[in-house]
Amino acid sequence: MQTQLCNQKMEDNERSKSFGVSFDAKKAKVSKEKSQVQLRQNKREALVQKRRNLDPGLPWVSLKQHYPKDYSPEDLPTILSAFSTPDDTSYLYIAHAIRRLLCRNDDCPIEEICKSEVMNHIIPWLNRTDHTQLQYETAWICTNISSSSQCSILYYINAIPSLTNLLFSSNDEVRYQVSWALGNISANSQEERDYILSINTIEGLGFSLKNSTKAKHTSLIIWTLTNICRKTPLAHISAVKDIFPLILPYLKSPKAKIVVDVLWAVCGYSKYKEMQEVFISEEGIQTIQQLFTITTSQNVLTLALRLVGGLCYTSGSTEVFINKGILAYVKIGLESKYKKCRKEAVWALGNMCAETENQLSPIINEGIFEKVIGFAQNEEMSIRKECVWVLCNSAVVAGFEQVVLLIKMGLMQALISLLNDGIEVNIILQGINKLFDKHLKTFQTLDEHNLLLLSLENCGGMEIIEKFVVHNNEKIVEKVLKLLRKIETQGASEDTQGNLMNIVATDMDI
Repeated sequence: MQTQLCNQKMEDNERSKSFGVSFDAKKAKVSKEKSQVQLRQNKREALVQKRRNLDPGLPWVSLKQHYPKDYSPEDLPTILSAFSTPDDTSYLYIAHAIRRLLCRNDDCPIEEICKSEVMNHIIPWLNRTDHTQLQYETAWICTNISSSSQCSILYYINAIPSLTNLLFSSNDEVRYQVSWALGNISANSQEERDYILSINTIEGLGFSLKNSTKAKHTSLIIWTLTNICRKTPLAHISAVKDIFPLILPYLKSPKAKIVVDVLWAVCGYSKYKEMQEVFISEEGIQTIQQLFTITTSQNVLTLALRLVGGLCYTSGSTEVFINKGILAYVKIGLESKYKKCRKEAVWALGNMCAETENQLSPIINEGIFEKVIGFAQNEEMSIRKECVWVLCNSAVVAGFEQVVLLIKMGLMQALISLLNDGIEVNIILQGINKLFDKHLKTFQTLDEHNLLLLSLENCGGMEIIEKFVVHNNEKIVEKVLKLLRKIETQGASEDTQGNLMNIVATDMDI
């Protein structure tokens, strides 16, 4: 018993001595570093052993059996050390490992990689026509770099020609990765986009699209082609004209995402004569009609309306679209629950109303103006701004009888409401000036009444217009003074009065 107690005391004594000794941080740090070095050495040796088991001569090696599933930034020195053995096995290992590292979301060491020896091997690896898998891994590296802030480095190391050449690869996966990288590069800067257009990239993308074997590959290639068209400032249509025959057929795709991508590209060039010629054809009209009928996608409907508006921006298309019943779809856009759809519908109308008196009649008869006049007074700001163009363009091109109808619907009230809220003041004053230039005397009666002025006064328009006599914009002041002078000097003839009173008696109540 005494022996046990003695032993217990001795143990306690040793513990107390040990407890009193301070922690040696330096020794612990050295020990930790030695352990980490040993772990890295063991890992490197394991990877080297796995690489020895690879046969790069095989058509495609399953790398999952030989390499880790994931890599961390701490592995980068080990990965780069494999360059000391310059053979295909090492290169495939490095490319695969770098690609996996670049796929990390939070701690991807992309800057370190872009400053490393890897970048010196990108072009040689892409050009290895005898080693498709190495090309694939390298193309994926380029895809990851191109989707980052380091994208321009691919342009500066002149990798784009090598990437473009791989668009003609016999391997679908290689073409897929290359298309993705080029899509990112084309959206990165105007300089890079223009360079892509200067070489045979479009031809290569056309080859890849034609030979695509998977739906996701097709979608990606179309996205790349549309990215080239969408980068601002837009390239001239002559530079991208070969893209549209490739992508326009996909406006009939059942996949809304593909249709949206194509529409974004087409809308940017819808004001060009070349694009108008495509869509005023029978097939083009059918395509537009299909866009409004085969999908309920908000994005498709919004962009389809934008396309119609763009095509009507210059003369020539509006009459064709009206005759083919496109107005009915614009009206559907006005009734949409989506604000963007309503806005694009009003914008399209603004362009459709800007041409001729004859084209304005079907728009009035369709019952569209009542909605626009209501929007002008009650909708949110961006839509009200678009209403200004519809109302002012219509007022300028309208004939006498059409003006009577428009005033009866509330044209003047809508314009004054917009003016009072300071929305597009310059445009509204210009529109009223042109309306008065064309019709003020026509509306003057022999008893010194002017029904156009009465409609202006009844909605408090004179007081609101006079407020802009004092304004910091000289052009606005000039237009106001010009308008007031017209109002002071209006007059009428006997020939005008009979026609005016007949129309007013049957169509209008002021």
